[in-house]
Amino acid sequence: MTEKREAETKPSKSFFVSMLTRDIDLRDAILDLLDNCIDGAVRSGEAKGDPERPYDGYWAKLTLSADWFSLEDNCGGIPIGTARHRAFRLGRPPGKDHTDADGKTVGVYGIGMKRAIFKLGRNAKINSNGEDPFQVVIDDQWLSSDDWQPLELAEYAPDSDSPSGTTVSVGELYETVKRDLSSKDWIEKFKRYIANHYALIISKGFEVSVIADGISSEPIRSAEFALAVTGDLGGGGVQPFIYRGEVDGVSVHIVAGLLRKPLNAKEIEEAENEHAERSLAGWTIACNDRVVVSRDRTFLTGWGTGGVAQYHGQYSVIAGIALLYADDVEKLPLTTTKRGLDGSSAVYARTLDIMRDATKKLTAFTNAYKTDEDRREILEDAPKRTLAELRSFDGLTSVQRGTLKGFQVLTPDLPRPVKKKRNPRVTFEASRGEIGALKDFFEDDGLTDNEVGRSAFEFALETAGYKGP
Repeated sequence: MTEKREAETKPSKSFFVSMLTRDIDLRDAILDLLDNCIDGAVRSGEAKGDPERPYDGYWAKLTLSADWFSLEDNCGGIPIGTARHRAFRLGRPPGKDHTDADGKTVGVYGIGMKRAIFKLGRNAKINSNGEDPFQVVIDDQWLSSDDWQPLELAEYAPDSDSPSGTTVSVGELYETVKRDLSSKDWIEKFKRYIANHYALIISKGFEVSVIADGISSEPIRSAEFALAVTGDLGGGGVQPFIYRGEVDGVSVHIVAGLLRKPLNAKEIEEAENEHAERSLAGWTIACNDRVVVSRDRTFLTGWGTGGVAQYHGQYSVIAGIALLYADDVEKLPLTTTKRGLDGSSAVYARTLDIMRDATKKLTAFTNAYKTDEDRREILEDAPKRTLAELRSFDGLTSVQRGTLKGFQVLTPDLPRPVKKKRNPRVTFEASRGEIGALKDFFEDDGLTDNEVGRSAFEFALETAGYKGP
């Protein structure tokens, strides 16, 4: 009998783990774990009450140090069926759709939790306190072995007062991770990163807190998105651009407008020197409420492309947000990090065209007011409207034809500066002797050249008997 010849195709575990974590930042790896908390809240079925505050009562607590990382939540735990067949697999099983969590999630690739653990350290423990509690250990022995042995769902008896949720703990941290998780500066920046990328989730009631030495453990406050509006929404004056519709099964809602009045030359210069992290300008894009891109001012969101000017200080008064929602997360333009956009997505290409259109109109508006002295009056009485107010506005107009067919929109005619008639300008050259003679005539050596000219002009008018208009 001829011996069957075979070629080994099983992946090397060490190579797989190394490559999986190479292209993801530590911050994004931790946010993958936070995403799982939100998915747990959605999966529980309880996050469907008040649409403005569906996550009230849900929380996640991060504990950071040089020795230990942990994330604890009260979001219902991992269902035992999910744990057996999906949660600990490296990638989604073939043939499975991505709508089985009974709500809008962003877990499309099935690698988030595992990759985060591999990024952090060599000894992890996952405790799930749901309907069927269990514990999973991923230790150095399993990581070092080239065998892809199943992970044991061990029995776990949580304390009676433990919240219904999941705790992920990681020890034997890598040196670079130890350095970051023990740095106050890194942690404070990370908290701001969470505030930006979880702005929508936090504004809807979810609480995230970070526990570390020398760091406030108060829940993180979300970054605000609000636009200045003159009078009533949909009225005259300065108004936002609003687009609401569907693209290939993805709900798209875009809002763009002004943060404040257009800038004068000095303010533009100051804006150029403003620290980018502090600026509220630019485009934010969120998929299923997770912010994918925050305050972007590059070609990624249309700046400097398709007829849109490149971003600079004059445009620091412009901000926009694009909200994309889908039950089937494969339709969303997400990369594997879930903090990046898939530029090849047809959904994003259509969304980007609409964003560019709004940006062009807003940059043209600031151009019109750039040198006009009365620009300060256009937003004197324009309180900022929150994203919730802008999203709930129902005075949109349905578009029946053209590129926006099927969308509901508010595309205002922004005010233009009033053209002022300018008086003729009289200028001429005079010799130094002539100017000196006039200073003697007016008996004032302290007059400037301009003052001499004006005084001579007024004297001539008086002599001519001019009484004014």
